[in-house]
Amino acid sequence: MTRQTNLLFRGVFQGFRGRIFWTVTPLISLLALVLVFTTVYQAQHFLEHQLQERGASLVKGLADHSELPILTNQQDFINQLGDISTEAPEFVFAQVYRNNHSLLSHTGINSGKTTASLPPHIAQHFHDSRQPLIEKIITNEEPYYRFWVGVHSSAQYGDEALMLDDGQIPTDQEELIGYATLALSLSTVNNAKQAAVTSGVIIFIFFLLLCSVIVYYLSEKVTQPIQHLVNLSEAVTQGDLKQHFDFDRDDELGKLADAFNRMISAINVHNQELKDAHATLERRVDERTQELLRINASLTSEISDRKKAELSLELKSTELERSNKELDQFAYVASHDLKAPLRAIANLSAWIAEDLGEDVPAEIQNHITLLQGRVQRMEALINGVLEWSRVGRVKTEWNEVDVNKLLADIIDSMPVPPGFQINIVNPMPTLTTAPVRLSQVFANIISNAIKYSDKGALGQIDIDVEDKGLSYEFSLSDNGPGIAPEFHEKIFTIFQTLVPKDTLESTGVGLSLVKKIVEEQGGNIRLESDTGQGACFQFSWPKTACNLPNIEQTSSPVNQCEQKFTITYK
Repeated sequence: MTRQTNLLFRGVFQGFRGRIFWTVTPLISLLALVLVFTTVYQAQHFLEHQLQERGASLVKGLADHSELPILTNQQDFINQLGDISTEAPEFVFAQVYRNNHSLLSHTGINSGKTTASLPPHIAQHFHDSRQPLIEKIITNEEPYYRFWVGVHSSAQYGDEALMLDDGQIPTDQEELIGYATLALSLSTVNNAKQAAVTSGVIIFIFFLLLCSVIVYYLSEKVTQPIQHLVNLSEAVTQGDLKQHFDFDRDDELGKLADAFNRMISAINVHNQELKDAHATLERRVDERTQELLRINASLTSEISDRKKAELSLELKSTELERSNKELDQFAYVASHDLKAPLRAIANLSAWIAEDLGEDVPAEIQNHITLLQGRVQRMEALINGVLEWSRVGRVKTEWNEVDVNKLLADIIDSMPVPPGFQINIVNPMPTLTTAPVRLSQVFANIISNAIKYSDKGALGQIDIDVEDKGLSYEFSLSDNGPGIAPEFHEKIFTIFQTLVPKDTLESTGVGLSLVKKIVEEQGGNIRLESDTGQGACFQFSWPKTACNLPNIEQTSSPVNQCEQKFTITYK
């Protein structure tokens, strides 16, 4: 084989060139085959359609010229019509049958050998329909189309011309009096189809040769340089960094060669930099090792000190727990010791009032009433201070709470004035929380709103809730006298009241206790109010007990109540 033949063989059957050939060639060949078969099919369909149109036209013309010959029994009239083959080169034969199915006249090749009587299915067809009929006849000699049409009588001839073979005159001017048929050969269509197939084979062979030329060109211009570059790359992977790709072309392969050479140069530079960095790294590792040894010694000493601090913290925690227990015990004893004299004073004042009877002077009665009020205030103050001191120190039990029922219990336990309305605007949720703490917050805010209301029977409190994702935000709005902005912070301070205690009994502990409870639960409380515009307390309450101190959870969270309703207390 010559060098060109070897190159072509390798280009077709080996490596990247082979993949190109076996990828491109089938695609192009398939495209060529589809194109050829589509062209052959369309050409055959077009030629057959033209043949059918021409045959239908010719047989219709034959039928138009057959009416009078059928009626007058002219047996050789077809030959007198002229040469039909001049209008249709595919013409094979033509025949005309009488209405009694006998052959009247014929012409063309072997027309005399055709059936002398009308085929039964033709008569049946034209008995049921007046539509022309086309048959495709396949024979050993020559396939052809055979066109049939019925011949009907008309009024263009006199009555004397309408005499049929049996001597009867047709009574219906549209009566079927005969049949005309014409045969056209399919040889022209088949010859055109064969020519198209031959052309398609030639085109297919041309595309195969074109693919071989393309692969040969790629073998010379593309794949050989790429294979050389592959060999150089394999040498580089073996550690030979002295390779150089000599390829002087101003195209993409030339740019690839330049990029390969630059890559080798960059690798050599980077190798040198890596050697330098390796030496520097070894030096720094030695220095860092010495430093870590010093840090380790320092950490050993620090760990020892931390263990001592943890031990000390544990002792202090134990001491704090003991101190809290002592404080609780002290608070209980102090409250008992403080309440005992108060109860004695209350009893003595009651006995004095009984001894004096109804004749007690008004001033003395006023002093006794004032004394009893001060005793009640002192007892309430002691209870409030004790409860305030317990918030954050005493563990509270968490369980499932229906806030709707909680509010109903709180409102039922309060002395609500007649006509005073407490409205639950939206349904309250059911959540897992500390019921005692939440009840204290609602009870203090609602009782304050009732106590300080200046509307009497027209007083109103609206309770609402909004889901904030991780928490609920409750709001309690009233139509009371309102609070000036400069006192919004003061009311949350313990023992602070805005109304003199002699005017309206108050300990000044309630709102301070509310704020401490809310913040201990991880929420916050704020006030929106102004003088004469009522007050709106808003506080957030977490949905879960996560990361909250002093909590003993006994139930899992539940879904919100979806029922909507409004409760009004009057």
